[in-house]
Amino acid sequence: PTEETEQRATRVKDWMNYYLMEGAPEWVESHEQMYLWRAIVGSVFTKTYQDPILKRPVSPWLGPEQLIVSYHADPEMESCPRVSEVMSLTFKEIRERQLAGFYREISLQPPDKSGTPNAVRAEVDAITGVTPAANDSQYMFDKDFEVIEQHVDLDLDSLEPGNTTNTDTENSRLPLPYIVSVETTTRKVLALRRNWREGDDTFQKQQYYTHHRLIPGLGFYGIGYAHILGNPAKAATSLQRQMIDAATL
Repeated sequence: PTEETEQRATRVKDWMNYYLMEGAPEWVESHEQMYLWRAIVGSVFTKTYQDPILKRPVSPWLGPEQLIVSYHADPEMESCPRVSEVMSLTFKEIRERQLAGFYREISLQPPDKSGTPNAVRAEVDAITGVTPAANDSQYMFDKDFEVIEQHVDLDLDSLEPGNTTNTDTENSRLPLPYIVSVETTTRKVLALRRNWREGDDTFQKQQYYTHHRLIPGLGFYGIGYAHILGNPAKAATSLQRQMIDAATL
């Protein structure tokens, strides 16, 4: 270390502390909640990117039900050929992205929320005592639109209608990394953009996601206390109820 490198390190440290405490006020509370969830479910993710609306870097966290990978995915995020993020956006958030040019202009339908609720969400609601409204059809702008953002390798030439390229050419083509955003109700593409740095001849995929595991699991996802202590907790609850019933009787 030299005086110059020490000063540079101090500047980086001071800037990062300032940014995470003041510039990105949501970071602290969001990550405190993230670490609680990591202990329970074993796997959580952070997505670090330049937000098109806030015009600054953000790093929100995602639960394991929000990030879906292919069945044969390796534990390393970098080697996953397809990563799909399930995003819930309000009408305002989608419209802001359209006006900013991040999403293309298409007509959207109000999402259908009459189906079976997410099992994880239903369990969390039961624990926290939150109940969804029986009929909230009048609050169209409060409803969440479901958008699937896929980080995937694609050969766009082969997807063109009427493509008649020969087999040798098809075999020599290389699928390249793209980001595709699809609105699930209309099944329309909101955005399609390249996912490698301009001028990169190797077409290396840019990584947005970081995987935070509590305990490494047997596959892609980690293991949390819910997996380790789930059955003993159920047994302890059952025994406690039996003792209370016996004492009452």
